Amino acid sequence: MGIFLAVATLVAGCNKLPSDGPLTREIIEESATGDFVLISMTDAISQALMSDGERGFGPVVAPASAGLPQNRIAVGDVLGVRILEAGTNGPFAGGGGLGHADFPKVLVESDGTISLPYVGTIRALGRKPRDIEQDIVERLAGSAIEPQAVVGVVESASNIVTVAGDAGRPGPLPLTLRPTRLAEVIAAAGGSRYPAYDTRVTLVRDGRRGSLNLMEVMESPSHNPLVQRGDMVVLAHEPRSFTINGAVGRGGVFPFETARMTLLDALGRAGGLSDMRADPKGVFVFRFEPVAKLKRLGVPNLARFENDPRGVPTVYMIDMQQVRSRFFAQSFYVQSGDAIYVSNSETVQTQKLLTLFDLSIGTGASLVGAGADIAGAL
Repeated sequence: MGIFLAVATLVAGCNKLPSDGPLTREIIEESATGDFVLISMTDAISQALMSDGERGFGPVVAPASAGLPQNRIAVGDVLGVRILEAGTNGPFAGGGGLGHADFPKVLVESDGTISLPYVGTIRALGRKPRDIEQDIVERLAGSAIEPQAVVGVVESASNIVTVAGDAGRPGPLPLTLRPTRLAEVIAAAGGSRYPAYDTRVTLVRDGRRGSLNLMEVMESPSHNPLVQRGDMVVLAHEPRSFTINGAVGRGGVFPFETARMTLLDALGRAGGLSDMRADPKGVFVFRFEPVAKLKRLGVPNLARFENDPRGVPTVYMIDMQQVRSRFFAQSFYVQSGDAIYVSNSETVQTQKLLTLFDLSIGTGASLVGAGADIAGAL
């Protein structure tokens, strides 16, 4: 009977056996300390996470802005001017009675003016090219024959966006009056020097900033906003990865290699939950979340984390034994740096205990039956 007493005693204390992580009930119990936030996945939480306004460029592009490219001349702009006249006696006359003069690079000076032969100094700052054309024609009315003028902005000092970081050709890029999207600017700068799925795009505008993976910018119209003059676009090499351990087919560190990855995708990469070891109720995702985000999810008592630069240590718990949780796992997006953990089933600890006695489940059952027979005979 001694062996059975020993087995019973060790089963009662089986949580002290070696393990690759806590059991589901242990994580739930420890969450009561308040050292981390435990969030059980529900329909409401899943929808709130999918519509999270902080993600991507939302905070940058949502406020109204007057930064769209404009057809007004600024200091430092370079203008192209062509003056034409009819007749043979004017200052610009040429062969055949027609004449013209080209001034391909006329700089708008710091005082906002330009200077042209036979025309003199004209104020250009804040005006449209057609306004300059009218001034030129009026100035030449007494000296040129039926003069006409064509003015265009060759280089704009104000309608530019700056691309920096790991771009093929970083630097300022001019914007035309045609609406231009973020992906077009990145392409014009030579794209990223690294794979798109390993490149983070940060858009900086008026002191606000938002970031996304370059692959998302390329694949999703909603993540490809119009750029504005004065924007800065920064490309950074950022290999993304996540970790999976616990009761899965193959644990380890996995690269993303795609723009976005759901929890179901991540579990698939690791070979899924182990049939023999996993507790399907105990699938957890560990990450740091911003305080503001958790407040929107209705999480209380976050004051102690307000000044933590890392954010709030947060654990999302998904019960994969429920059919609807499969849909949660399809809409829950893994983030770079996430740690995904699948808890062992409680029965695994019992099996480990039997292994210590070199007993299989079947052998243990046989011994228990034999012990019962002996007890009956006594």
